[in-house]
Amino acid sequence: MVRRLSLLAKFSLLAFVCVAGLGVALFVALRGDIRDRELETARQTARNLAVGVSVDLLTVEELDAGLDLRTLAAMDEAIEGHRVAGELVTAKVFDRTGRLAYAAEREQIGEDGGEHVRQALQGQVIAELEAEESEHVEELGGGLYEVYVPLRFSRGGPPDGAFEIYLPYGPVAAQIERDTRKLVPVL
Repeated sequence: MVRRLSLLAKFSLLAFVCVAGLGVALFVALRGDIRDRELETARQTARNLAVGVSVDLLTVEELDAGLDLRTLAAMDEAIEGHRVAGELVTAKVFDRTGRLAYAAEREQIGEDGGEHVRQALQGQVIAELEAEESEHVEELGGGLYEVYVPLRFSRGGPPDGAFEIYLPYGPVAAQIERDTRKLVPVL
């Protein structure tokens, strides 16, 4: 004989299912908020690195005319210092026409930057996770966060160039995971 659940048991079970469902929905929503916050922090890091490197080493005149060997070497040294510190993987600088002005691989200089660079030259910060099949992703053992930052050497007006920077995604993912783990006991 099958025993029927009492009204109290039914209500308790239904309440538990509703609270559990709400907890799962809150977890998913808050995890998305945590991810968005950490990605914004990474974008801000990219902006700070771009401004720090470019303001110290570049002028708008050099960017327009093409970088000389001394400036290219100084850029190499600055980028390498940030790479060794784990702050970035690589970076490129584009002039106001969207042509590559600085790259560690010198043979790329002069190439067109493409759509993301054009968007940065319109004043937008563009960021995305790089595709999993990228050579950098495999070599790092994790993802890359690709950020295009408009460069301005004076206040106001259109950007004077664009900075393409690749950040290691591993630290961002680790912070998302740490913050998410802190959230689980609360829910």
